[in-house]
Amino acid sequence: NLLLELQSRPTVKQYKASERRIDELERKLYAAVEAAQESADVRALKKHMGTKALIDEDRANHRLRLERLDAIPREISKEILKQTCRELDISDVTLIAPCIRKMSKAMLLLPRLERFINDVCGFVFKHTEEAKGKQARGKKKGGAAPRKTMEDVMPILRTWESQLSGYGASQEFRTI
Repeated sequence: NLLLELQSRPTVKQYKASERRIDELERKLYAAVEAAQESADVRALKKHMGTKALIDEDRANHRLRLERLDAIPREISKEILKQTCRELDISDVTLIAPCIRKMSKAMLLLPRLERFINDVCGFVFKHTEEAKGKQARGKKKGGAAPRKTMEDVMPILRTWESQLSGYGASQEFRTI
């Protein structure tokens, strides 16, 4: 009877192999439970979204083929999220979407802002050159003028402001 019991017990090698297998299965189970909890959290968040928003999100996911992201390993996904947070200078991953939305809106306004800046600079430099041209009609040009930048606009506008305020004071003096 004792001999049968002894023969039915695993060897040390078999025992260690089964312990390793148990550890491996426990890790897989833990990862599966965590993934299930995360997906339950996502589902709970989606319950608060409207049907239209969910449909729009699904359409965007399909159009962009975002289902491929499911194949990315977890560690790589974490590293990508960390890099994104560093680039956006944020500490909470839930702020990624609002930050990108804000940047997208700003990027859409850039062409309009650029046109405005070019128009203002063109106007200021055109009238500055006309004034200089009237003053230097008889003079020879010594060389090409340096290229004007938008940083040159504010000093010119300040000069114009001081000239106009002086002009306003002289107008008041004339009426007296």
